[in-house]
Amino acid sequence: MNNKPLFFLHIPRTGGTTVDKIFSNNIHSSNILSIYKDFEYKKYREINSNNLVNMKYITGHLLLSNYNPFMFYNIEVDVFTFLRNPVSRLISEYIFYKTWKDNHLYKIINENNVSFSEYLLSNNNILKYRGKNFMTRCISGKSFIFNKYPYTALAVAKKHIDKKFKFIGILEKFAESIFLLGKIFNLSNIFFEQNNKLRPDLKNCISDNDKDIALELNKADSELYEFAVDIFQERIDKLDNKTIEDIKKFISKNIKNTHYSSCKENDEIFLPKKY
Repeated sequence: MNNKPLFFLHIPRTGGTTVDKIFSNNIHSSNILSIYKDFEYKKYREINSNNLVNMKYITGHLLLSNYNPFMFYNIEVDVFTFLRNPVSRLISEYIFYKTWKDNHLYKIINENNVSFSEYLLSNNNILKYRGKNFMTRCISGKSFIFNKYPYTALAVAKKHIDKKFKFIGILEKFAESIFLLGKIFNLSNIFFEQNNKLRPDLKNCISDNDKDIALELNKADSELYEFAVDIFQERIDKLDNKTIEDIKKFISKNIKNTHYSSCKENDEIFLPKKY
């Protein structure tokens, strides 16, 4: 681990609960700051920087307080994140918030009977940012008008992913991402099982028209996601033969030792294109 605290820019429904579990298996709880539940947001609304001195890992659905340099409150941090196909991510996010009673959006969604399309299009102060290029906003740290394509924010987000963040992972290639995450941050225990997995039938309320709306509202996120996937593949392509074999062994062993992996043993994985 580095001298700076590691800040997980946890975009909802990108495998973050599983990532957090892996870090909790490698770092003592006294060195982890985790902010997810409603009471935790209230408790840590203001944080004395002295309370962050011993922190090695900071996680939650949080934004950085400064993006140049990356800072959480007034402590400089190293940042990593995971991305996911934006339409799939939004569907998963909506269903999760609609069904998880401990989150701060549960009452808003259920008491107002907010549909998925309403969730995407809402102008409610709490919801209005969530369905419109949310990944671009979080990763860039830039505000932008919803009805205009966020060219500047997207360019900054791409720069952060390519040059500034310590690591980017891809949910759709989770096992490969976790292996590389472990190598970069020197994590000794990286075997995992999926956490917070939703029942497939909960997605039945999402129509094709809903998906079209999500795609239309999140074109920048789609471009950012494809950019991140390309970066991820380029980095895989540069690995030596031994590391590639180690990835294969890790995936196989993780499948045998747990109930879940992001890919089945015979599925295609993000190996170098020459393989």
